[in-house]
Amino acid sequence: MMEPGFLEFLYTFLHDEGLPYLAETVNLGSLTCKLYDLVLDFKRCLNPKLYQKLWENSFYYSPPYLVLCAFNEKPQQTLLKVFTVMNWEQLETKENVANFLKKYCF
Repeated sequence: MMEPGFLEFLYTFLHDEGLPYLAETVNLGSLTCKLYDLVLDFKRCLNPKLYQKLWENSFYYSPPYLVLCAFNEKPQQTLLKVFTVMNWEQLETKENVANFLKKYCF
């Protein structure tokens, strides 16, 4: 649901950083790969400063896609990686997200 908005941000970000061919590759790659998985690969191949800038800018210019995907990476009881409205409506989940944000994002 948030992936198209994040793709738009990522495409623009990469163009703005002088990486138009990578932006085009990501645009096409998003048809077969999760964007979050691509961003995890970016952590290994982009310089740390640019990767950090990508994360920080995503807070301001895209839906909270990266944060929710990162939060959802915690060990789960099922193999499906989903974050539902039903999950979000649970007070414990909201508290866990808030603690996650405090620990990893600010």
